[in-house]
Amino acid sequence: WQLIRKYPIYQGGFIWDYGDQALYRKLPNGEETLSYGGDFTDRPSDYNFSGNGLIFADRTVSPKAQEVKYLYQNVKLFPDKNGVTIRNQNLFINTDKFDLYYIAEKEGKLVQEGKINVSVASGEEKYIELPLDNFTCPEEVVLTVSLRLKENTLWEAKGYEIAFGQKVIKEKEVVNNSSDFKMKVVHGDVNIGIHGKDFKVIFSKQEGGIVSLRYAQKEFITRTPKTFYWRATTDNDRGNKHEFRCAQWLSATTGQRYVDFSMEESSDKIVFTYTYLLPTVPETKVNVTYEVSEDGVIKVKVLCNGVEGLPELPVLGMNFRLLAEFNSFSWYGMGPDENYIDRCEGAKLGVYESTSKANLSKYLVPQECGNRTGTRWVKVKNEKGEGLKFTYEKEPFEFSVLPYNNMELENALHQEDLPPVNFTNVNIIGKQMGVGGDDSWGAPVLPEFCIDSSKNLEYSFTITSI
Repeated sequence: WQLIRKYPIYQGGFIWDYGDQALYRKLPNGEETLSYGGDFTDRPSDYNFSGNGLIFADRTVSPKAQEVKYLYQNVKLFPDKNGVTIRNQNLFINTDKFDLYYIAEKEGKLVQEGKINVSVASGEEKYIELPLDNFTCPEEVVLTVSLRLKENTLWEAKGYEIAFGQKVIKEKEVVNNSSDFKMKVVHGDVNIGIHGKDFKVIFSKQEGGIVSLRYAQKEFITRTPKTFYWRATTDNDRGNKHEFRCAQWLSATTGQRYVDFSMEESSDKIVFTYTYLLPTVPETKVNVTYEVSEDGVIKVKVLCNGVEGLPELPVLGMNFRLLAEFNSFSWYGMGPDENYIDRCEGAKLGVYESTSKANLSKYLVPQECGNRTGTRWVKVKNEKGEGLKFTYEKEPFEFSVLPYNNMELENALHQEDLPPVNFTNVNIIGKQMGVGGDDSWGAPVLPEFCIDSSKNLEYSFTITSI
């Protein structure tokens, strides 16, 4: 689409399949499931090669449609703190056929809205000033401008959004909180416990991280949180032999070894630093630092030290395996559908909510899914409202909340192959490579959306109770 905008004579970018091609098959237990080539004892087969549509075979919408709709917008909207630039790329239609809405929000809460009618002829561009307030709140303020249908049509109802643009028009201000409650530290041979106001956390010198985390007596740790460097391969990954080229990062995820530990105590915080050695050739070292303060905030910093000679890094993240009861989540970031660094233009910055099961995209072959970019915070909770909040520290992070970890997704060939749900996997991700899709039989992810493993990669976030 960059080429299409740059060269009027350009042709291309045609989408291969509108819908997944799959058939229903009855399982031994009597249930019906969508199936692909080879599932009917048909040989030879291209398996799920045609399962790459904008809609799934049951005609529900795939997350990919979010991006396509945005890129197909015939009117481009570029808002700023004073108004919006409207570029009408329709061949015949004037924008006065639509209503122009503008909405200002701070962390998903409406602070100003309005509707006007503007006239921008086809092929023209015009800047429109909007009667926006001068926002003085400490929160981040986001302006979303959209064009919506004025009247019902044969294909959609009045109010349907046909185009949008979005811009952060006020940055968040840093607010420092302090507490006069002092922590108590208990040193053991293997574990170090910290008691603070309404929280307890235990760090292990043996396990290489947190082995217990309690807020208001509720335990949140099932196993020590671990960093990971591998994602469940996508159809596009398999098409370009990603799983062979980047296999060292799979070994790094499953075979990482904790090798060093240090601790620093001061009056208002305690810092734990763990070093992990990854079985790559050459070896890679990763440092994970936990900084605990008296108000129960745990700041986590992950540093993957760059090494020359290794393939691109699929992902740098940390997995928190919670009990299955923590199965709902809300977030302030890009959404509502899954998005990746090379597939996020159609997403909007806002506050959304979902469940771990609903976040599992219905691809014919289970694979990497459910990611969100530009995340400011995510809250994961149970029915009682108990849970954890993860907040960005310096830069917004990526995340996913899923009922399965990356290896369970990797090993399944069908949705019904996935095991019963026993946990909720919260993945807080510094960066994940793009998913590509120029084609699905060899095209790699574009270089600007890959992660150079020769350079240091660092991210940080905080953990608190909800």
